[in-house]
Amino acid sequence: MIFIGQDNGCTGSIAILGLPDGPRYYSTPVFEYYSYQKAKTRIHRIDVPKLKELYRALVGDSLGHLMIERPMVMPARFAATVSALRSYEASLIAAEEALPNCSIETIDSRVWQKRFLPIGAKGPELKVASMQRGCELFPQFREMIGKRKEADALLIAEHCRKEHS
Repeated sequence: MIFIGQDNGCTGSIAILGLPDGPRYYSTPVFEYYSYQKAKTRIHRIDVPKLKELYRALVGDSLGHLMIERPMVMPARFAATVSALRSYEASLIAAEEALPNCSIETIDSRVWQKRFLPIGAKGPELKVASMQRGCELFPQFREMIGKRKEADALLIAEHCRKEHS
C-alpha cells in the first residue's frame, strides 16, 4: 500500500511512503508564469504534466491513499488564497489522472499537526516543530528538511499511513 502526503501550494512538497525502495520526498514541481493581472507579474504554478509523471513513475497502478492539505483561504490574504486554490485544483487534477487506484482525501493542517506537533505551537514554532519531528521520523531526509525549513508532506504521509494501515 502506498501513502502520499502533499503539502499544498507552489512552495509545497510531496512525500511517498510504502514504496519498495523506501520513502521519497520531493518539492512540488512548478514553473514560472506571467500572470493576468493589470501589471505584468510573475507567479508560480504547479507543473501538472511533471506532477503526473512523478506520480506515474513512482506509484503507477499501486493501491494507495493520497492526503493533500486543505488550501489556506483567507480574504485578507487574497493573493495567497488565489495561489493556494489554484495549486490545490492543479494537484487534484494531476492526482485524479495519474493515480487511478488511490483514494484522494483533503486534510486540515490541524488534524495531522495534532498527531505530531506540540500542543500550543503557533506560527513559526510550527515550522520548527515540523522540522524537528520530520528529522526524528525520517533522518534520511534531514538535509532536504533543513533546506525546506519544514517536513509537512512527510508528516502528512505518515499521518495517512497511520490512518489507513
